[in-house]
This record gives sequence, structure tokens and C-alpha cells, in this order.
Amino acid sequence: MKYDYDDGVIACGRDGLYIRNYYFPSRKTRKLSWADIEHLERRSLGLLTGRFRLWGMGLAPVWFHLDLARPIKDKALVLDTGGMFRAAITPRDPDKVFAIIKRRMAGLAVNT
Repeated sequence: MKYDYDDGVIACGRDGLYIRNYYFPSRKTRKLSWADIEHLERRSLGLLTGRFRLWGMGLAPVWFHLDLARPIKDKALVLDTGGMFRAAITPRDPDKVFAIIKRRMAGLAVNT
């Protein structure tokens, strides 16, 4: 499969977003179709907002995939799929992934 973006953990394909190392403890991939994503937001990572959360969830209902490099990153993207928990991803190039997701979300809105 050809991806618009793939950094080894986060991949954006034609049919959706792939978050590798998502599920604990299996490290299986979570696939979200573009239609699953209802809202997307950028967040700064800090001491209280997930910078040192290597995997899992804190007090907020936001699940972070496994990312051992997260402590040196400063941005996260939070995806709302309408469920009880939101997914936070920390791609190497968050601006590029944000643009791809927004473009895919806009394309779905036009085509529905």
C-alpha cells in the first residue's frame, strides 16, 4: 500500500489513518477510516498534557499510542471519533499529518 505519509508509527493512506503500536499490551495497529474522524485539534505537549506519557491514558480521556520519542516532541494531534476516548498521535511531522487529515475530512464533507 502506498501512503501519503508514513514515519513508521503513523501512516496516512488512501483509506484512512493507521496508528501503529496503539493497543496495550499487544502493540497492534488501530486503523481509522477518514469518515471516523469527527474532529481534529492540535495540542502542545507539556508536563501536564502528555509529553511524558509514553503509552496509555492519564486523567483526561485521551489515549496515547506507544511513542518512546514523545518526551522530545512538542506537538500532538487529538482525534475525536465520537467515542468515549479520543486518540492522541505524535507523528514526526505533525503539521504535514494535520494538513493531510484536514484535506481528507474536507473531501468527505464535499462528497457526502
